[in-house]
Amino acid sequence: MNDPLKQFAIKKLIEIDFLGFDISFTNSSFAMLIVCIFISMMLHVATRKCSIGLNRTTPKGLENNLSVDEVLFIGEKELQLLSSQSNVSIIVDSLYRKMHSLIINISGKKSAIFAPLIFTIFLFIFGSNMLGDVPYSFAVTSHISITFSIAIIVFALITITGIVKHRLKFFKLFMPKNIPVILMPLMLIVELFVYLMRPVSLSVRLAANITAGHIVMKILAGFTMLAGLFFALPFMLLVSITGLEIFISILQAYIFTVLTCVYLSEVLYLH
Repeated sequence: MNDPLKQFAIKKLIEIDFLGFDISFTNSSFAMLIVCIFISMMLHVATRKCSIGLNRTTPKGLENNLSVDEVLFIGEKELQLLSSQSNVSIIVDSLYRKMHSLIINISGKKSAIFAPLIFTIFLFIFGSNMLGDVPYSFAVTSHISITFSIAIIVFALITITGIVKHRLKFFKLFMPKNIPVILMPLMLIVELFVYLMRPVSLSVRLAANITAGHIVMKILAGFTMLAGLFFALPFMLLVSITGLEIFISILQAYIFTVLTCVYLSEVLYLH
């Protein structure tokens, strides 16, 4: 049986040395490039013909002045606009609406400006997870260096947003209310440590789940090949684990997004 950890090895595809720095193009880089190209193409196709905004509402002052025929005319135009969209456009539009609604519900209306960024991060993690489920591909998000890079960017952006918005009041986030004065130094250290560990927990959770799932799939695939005529049981388990891994790929992208929204909500409203 092959080593199940071999699938996570970084391999150089094109060696590049720049000023003494190794910036070679690897299988990890290639996988991320595929994900980025796929997402870009999908968004291009989705927005090529038409773009439906999040709030297609009647202008203020006109709501009570429209006749029934005018309302029906607007409804027909909306249906024509929807029918002109491709399936990809409808899927992307629906997904963005759901993600936008999730961000607003968790982080409040002030977080709407961050919706495109959070949606992009979700698509990248989701695409990378799903690409890793394809046989003989590379699981980008199984590497802590990748997941930590994403997490630290999110963490830095959220922290800078909090400091710019609240200035010195931002540090109230590390001091819970109604605690004895004697415990304040200890609580400050504890809360600051917990806050600084957020990018670590985000990255480790994602990388560990993806890595564990792929190791199990590799082991079961090895058992299936060695079982000979009795391959049915390990093959059925492999199919089940593959389905579970696809579910985990979606779930982990969703969890990363939800936690990002929770952390953003805390710095926006200091609670």
